[in-house]
Amino acid sequence: MLNKAKLLLSSVLISIRFFPVLSAVIVKNPLKNGCLINMKQGWTRVRVCNSDDHISTEEKGNCRAEKGGRNSFNYTEVRIGIGPWDSIQYEAWILQILLSEILDVPTSTESGHPDVNLNFYNLEDTSRDAHHSGKEHYAPLKKAAEVGDCRKLRKNNDIYEPCAHIWTEVFHVSSKLKSFVADKIIDYPQGLGVVAQEGWYIPKFTADRNPSLLTFTGYQGNRKKLAETFLRPTTWKEYCRIYSPTGCWGGTDKVAKRAPIFPEENKKMFVEGVYTGHFHTTKKNNCTQYPDTCTGHIVNYPCSSVTYVKDQVRYHAIPLESDGDEPGSGYQAQQMKDIWRAANATKSNVVMLWWDTDPLFREFMGSEAEFKKVYFPPATQECVDARHAKDEMDRCSHSNSEAAGMCDQASTCLKKLISTGLHDDDAISMVAKSPAYEALQLFTIDELQMSEIFENFQHLESHRKAACQWVVDNFDILTAGIPKEHPRRIVTRSRNHHHYPWLHKSSLIFGIITSGVVLLTGVLVYINREKQEVKKAQIDFLCLILAGSFFISIGSILEVAPVDNSSCITATWLVHFGYTLEFSPLIVKVSAINKITSAAKKLNKVLITRNVLYVRVAFVCSIAIIFLILVTVLDPKELRPVYVMQSERHLVENEGIVNYLVEVEDYCSSKSSVLNYLAVAWNSLLLLCTTVLTVQMRGVRKDFNEVLSLSVMIYSHFLFLILRLANLAVEANLEEPGLTYQFQTLLYSLDTLAAVVIYFGPKFVEFDKKRIIKFRVNKSSTVDVTYSKTLGARDKSKYAVKTSLEHRPTRAMNTDSHI
Repeated sequence: MLNKAKLLLSSVLISIRFFPVLSAVIVKNPLKNGCLINMKQGWTRVRVCNSDDHISTEEKGNCRAEKGGRNSFNYTEVRIGIGPWDSIQYEAWILQILLSEILDVPTSTESGHPDVNLNFYNLEDTSRDAHHSGKEHYAPLKKAAEVGDCRKLRKNNDIYEPCAHIWTEVFHVSSKLKSFVADKIIDYPQGLGVVAQEGWYIPKFTADRNPSLLTFTGYQGNRKKLAETFLRPTTWKEYCRIYSPTGCWGGTDKVAKRAPIFPEENKKMFVEGVYTGHFHTTKKNNCTQYPDTCTGHIVNYPCSSVTYVKDQVRYHAIPLESDGDEPGSGYQAQQMKDIWRAANATKSNVVMLWWDTDPLFREFMGSEAEFKKVYFPPATQECVDARHAKDEMDRCSHSNSEAAGMCDQASTCLKKLISTGLHDDDAISMVAKSPAYEALQLFTIDELQMSEIFENFQHLESHRKAACQWVVDNFDILTAGIPKEHPRRIVTRSRNHHHYPWLHKSSLIFGIITSGVVLLTGVLVYINREKQEVKKAQIDFLCLILAGSFFISIGSILEVAPVDNSSCITATWLVHFGYTLEFSPLIVKVSAINKITSAAKKLNKVLITRNVLYVRVAFVCSIAIIFLILVTVLDPKELRPVYVMQSERHLVENEGIVNYLVEVEDYCSSKSSVLNYLAVAWNSLLLLCTTVLTVQMRGVRKDFNEVLSLSVMIYSHFLFLILRLANLAVEANLEEPGLTYQFQTLLYSLDTLAAVVIYFGPKFVEFDKKRIIKFRVNKSSTVDVTYSKTLGARDKSKYAVKTSLEHRPTRAMNTDSHI
């Protein structure tokens, strides 16, 4: 009990003693509000917010939120895959700076684990290992292709699905990757610009001790030599538990000044100033006891990564093996870096699989621990094909392919993979389309530029600052590769400002004129309701036609000058219901007249009541109402912003970048153009019915016959119908649909105005003709009696017969029929 108390007290004292060291592990990120605003002189804009930001981040002014509406582009967030090595982290962070600070596209990172946040704008300046939960990095890209917007997936420990739009470093183009490309899950791989050489490496001091180890032949045939040269690395916890004479307590141990306190320290292989690292022998190094199976140690990747070390040692009979805790006896990337640093600190021999574009390679250039490559036979097609075949199998399973181990790794141009999930863009116009996809395609970086970032890290001692400093130093190079006519900035104007003021005013004026003409026509019809022309045309049906025309004119006004979403929906109902209400009374009335005429010719009796006609009109209108209800529920017209590029550019002072100005205006539009096409189809059907019935009306009595006015009106409607279809076709191929939206409302007004004038105009002209005739008859008060007396008896009889024939009622009019 006393010993436990002493041990507990010692732990507390050590924790207090080393508290400053431990607390220093958590470093605040000085670039959380942006790289450029902190390190580029004259830059004043903070970055845009992303899904990893806490709500307080915006409140503190550390980011700009894209809240939607007319004054933001509402770009879809891009999620960037980030791996457990430095170079891919630098590339991901550079892309975040480019997209989030220059192009205003929200970005986040995908580490493969919900608890590992490697976002450049994270509140803590972290740079930890990040491993995908799967065995390869295709799964996050596939998920992005399925969902498009990765923000739809929740980041939590219960249900976590990695999702990424881009992965910037791929060494090998496998058959599996080709199948994803064929299935349109991933775009065809594009070169990143970095040429990398992967292979076995030993420190310079090891090569100086034994130059034969620089080629594969130096590893063959001498098992004892390798077992004694390459020992096993020791974790911090293992050293303190087994090899430390003091158990790492008391601070007297020269290898470890203290024992690990936090769980994440247990597997550390090296900690600067605290644990120098240690290499030891195990039973596997004991060639005296196990002369046929003893081996030396090689530091290898986990089998979830692409590695051919096991194939190489098997093919060339090299007695080396890896003893890490990761799958396939591999090591984490950070452990591998620490093992190399521990070998340098203790001058212990080590052989490790690594690549020459990593900062660790640059860190030891010119030192005693400089990376020296171990050369194998050059790559052959047979060897490469065997490795591709091996990649199709489970990487952690045993491979029987010996050909995969015969050759060295060839220099590789690293590839970047982009998910097809970025193809889908919800932007309502090309001007508002996100520049992210094109920017990712254009992004390149070479190994020389990458080495500059590694050098920055040496004196800045912060990975984020190193990446940011490179962006600042190479700002012109980086921005030269951004998409054309970007970045874009929205110019905020009042809602009374319009891109095409002449067209807006014309649409509004003609809408008002049409409404006034319809109302005036209604007044004239009411005043002349006792006239025979109005009675024969059926005043109640004329009122329905005028009501439909009035609805269209009011709907066109609301659509050209919308206030909110409700005004857009109201305009849709008024316009499309108005067309139905205009045509349906005509169809029903003309159909009834044709039916009566046909029955009269056959001397048949027919009875048609007004209620029946009203029911038929109501039936046709109900079809339109059902259609409009479905449209309102499924895809209603809403007030949506339309963006228009302006001709002038704007150079932001002191920021050194050209911004392209974009104006925004609100229009009523739906997500799909199906509504407009269906409306045209419905109008065409009504127009066709009216046309057929009008043709059948040619044999009707002249005083009931409206063939001429209806024919001209049908022709007018048909002409405007063609114009509406042409307008829709132009809208589908136009980057600025605002022009077609306003032109469509103008067509509604002109179409209605023409129909009212054509149909009702002749009726009012008849009123005037009769007034003129009546006036002339009243003015002529005498009759030429002389002419009457000079008529002979024979001429009078002929005149009497002719008059009686002209005024004799026809058989059709003697039938008992009425409306």
